[in-house]
Amino acid sequence: MNIGIFEIDHYEFAYSLYRIFDYRVNKIYFFVNQNMYEQLKNGLGRSAEKCYWFVKEENDTLNYFLNKVKQVIDNEEIKLLFLNSIYSDFGKYSSFIKNTGTKSVVTLHNINNWIKSSDSGIKSFFQNRSKNNIIKNSAAINVFGESIKNYFNSVSKYRKTVLTLPYSIYEHSKMPESHNDNIQFVIPGSIDSRRRDYQSVLDVFEGITKDIKNITLTLAGKPVWEYGLEIISKCKRLKEQGAKIKWHDDFVQQQEFEKIMHGSDVILSPINKEMPFSSKPEIYGLSKATGATFDMARYAKPGIMPEFFSVPNELNGSLLKYSNRDELSALIKNIASDSNYLTQLKLKALSNSHHFSVDIIRDKIEPEIEELFKTDRW
Repeated sequence: MNIGIFEIDHYEFAYSLYRIFDYRVNKIYFFVNQNMYEQLKNGLGRSAEKCYWFVKEENDTLNYFLNKVKQVIDNEEIKLLFLNSIYSDFGKYSSFIKNTGTKSVVTLHNINNWIKSSDSGIKSFFQNRSKNNIIKNSAAINVFGESIKNYFNSVSKYRKTVLTLPYSIYEHSKMPESHNDNIQFVIPGSIDSRRRDYQSVLDVFEGITKDIKNITLTLAGKPVWEYGLEIISKCKRLKEQGAKIKWHDDFVQQQEFEKIMHGSDVILSPINKEMPFSSKPEIYGLSKATGATFDMARYAKPGIMPEFFSVPNELNGSLLKYSNRDELSALIKNIASDSNYLTQLKLKALSNSHHFSVDIIRDKIEPEIEELFKTDRW
């Protein structure tokens, strides 16, 4: 089957889709911008030579590029198109999907923004209508997890297929070995007050690193706005006081990010319960996924997250939860003082990650994809 992947923002997901569908006689066509092209070419290595690439140039308008995509779909008889990361220009994408002779699978990252937006005004009216048409005319919707699928089904009138293709996949076969006694905690993602509560984590580390010397905290993300810079300033002060803290002043390149993640022991994700988004906030684990859980799966790492977060079944046993700073402090102290406990967490994380392996995902998704081509409900 000829399969198209349209992605301009999320490297991890585009990479995962390629690995999942790169088998049998499938041919993969990428529709990307220049930045995504460079990331995927580097990430896929020699496999990139098997793909067909169509790159949006810097001066290309979206309409021009979408028309180009449509021509390729028609000429190459692309049967299935994964359309990801639609954040704006909803009217243009709506017309594209309606007039494209292929089955489109649209990935939704922010369910409330798509379904429950209450923005007023004429512009919002047309945007919401276009969003509804995008969903209506898609062959299937993809969301990142069963809990989000259940939420989407409960708040929408969509009655066609809802897929749960994962944002990231697991490809490694063994648990990385620790080379020293220093335990590496990492917080992946941009330093953004809308997404995560860094202040509480730094307060906890400030309190425990006076007595516990075998832990390091790495912030693997770019500081965003004034809040991000304030967090970096506090990291510098804590480092001067003897805490082992690392940070980045700019965007973390993919190669560096992967190096950090592979070298870490525990992924810490102090997400907020809600993320402000337009007129309706997104709820993590319910209307919006967090990349941290997929990092835990991809890199086979145990994790720590707030109590309110709904743990995916695939990560049961390797994802610890806390409800306040004292509980977070206790978890970190326990991990730092008991090497056997950390080893057991790592082994469980390694076992859980196999739920995200390509073969298992293919076994699950293949019947659902086949079903799309048995019906004309699109």
